[in-house]
Parts: sequence; structure tokens; C-alpha cells
Amino acid sequence: MATILFALFHKVEGYLKNTYKEFIGRKGLGQVKDIYEKAHIPDSNRDALTLVNLLHIYLTAIKLFDTANEFKNLQGGWENFTNLRNDLMHAKVDVLANWDVLVKRLMPYLPRLRELISLIEETTGKQYDGIY
Repeated sequence: MATILFALFHKVEGYLKNTYKEFIGRKGLGQVKDIYEKAHIPDSNRDALTLVNLLHIYLTAIKLFDTANEFKNLQGGWENFTNLRNDLMHAKVDVLANWDVLVKRLMPYLPRLRELISLIEETTGKQYDGIY
């Protein structure tokens, strides 16, 4: 279970890191540095973006182009997803003893994650090759 969850977060975070600049460019949202500022990403974090930073970047970008609120479901509410990632990666939880709780924490995010990844794939043409 730990391996599967690690792989999920590793692949998702890597995919988001590898596509955000192209996503911003293809959506015609201006300079990446402008999105950093609008997403409140400090200069010190820009070379080593966290999952929280990446989600803020994408959500800021989505808010800028989604005037019809087509992707409103993706905006906000990712805190428990990132907390789950941090709990796993920093060994704050016993995966074997609590796997069922971890799966219950993850499940509500899978449809939203699929929606976000699909949007990125459609925009950039770069396919996500991980699990979810």
C-alpha cells in the first residue's frame, strides 16, 4: 500500500512540475513569473516547488481562463490531499495499520485529480503515465 501511494504522489507531483509552464503558455496567461506572483509563490520556492505550490499555480491559472466556471470543481479544497501526501512522505502515519483510513482520505480526490490531469493533457498534449 505504501508503495502504491508513494508512486501516486511521486508521479502526480512530477507530472505537475513538468507541465505547468507549458500549460500557462498554451492558455495564453502571460509570463510564468506573473502566475507565481498571483499564486503567492515566494521567490525562494520557485526552484523547488512543492505539491502545494504546484496546485496553487494550476488553480490560479484555471481561475484566470475559466470565466464560465467550467472547472470550478478544481478550484480550492486540495488541503487534505496535500496533507495526505505529506503524512505519507514524512512517515507521520503507519501505513500498514491505517491503510483503510488513508484510502478513505484519498478517494474523494481521485475524480478531481483525473479532471485536472485530463485538462493538462488536453492543453499540453503531454500524457500522464502514472497511476491514479
